[in-house]
Amino acid sequence: MIIDVQNKGKASANDLALQVRLIGTTVAHYYGEITGKDVNAMPNKEAAKRIYYLCSLVLEEGKPLLTITPGFAEDKQYLEAFALYMPLFGDAGDIEKIFICVDIQRRIFPDDIE
Repeated sequence: MIIDVQNKGKASANDLALQVRLIGTTVAHYYGEITGKDVNAMPNKEAAKRIYYLCSLVLEEGKPLLTITPGFAEDKQYLEAFALYMPLFGDAGDIEKIFICVDIQRRIFPDDIE
């Protein structure tokens, strides 16, 4: 995903507008096709809230962030999402975009191992 940071005021999630510039096919399969829309247009409101929060951390810290979200959707408890949030800086040195690389994997539990 590539997200445009619309409001560059404070880094809190309440002060942001995050518009999806691009969402990959695999991620859209899990979160819905939201290219050109605000992250809040996602059907999964918990995921949208989480993305807003994590993007606010990237804006506040100004550095990449790696996250692991087990059971990221109610009907997908057997999966986990690894996401690397990368700030993309503009000419003025401000973070203008955030690139999110997502890898979705099946969770492995001790009982799964033979």
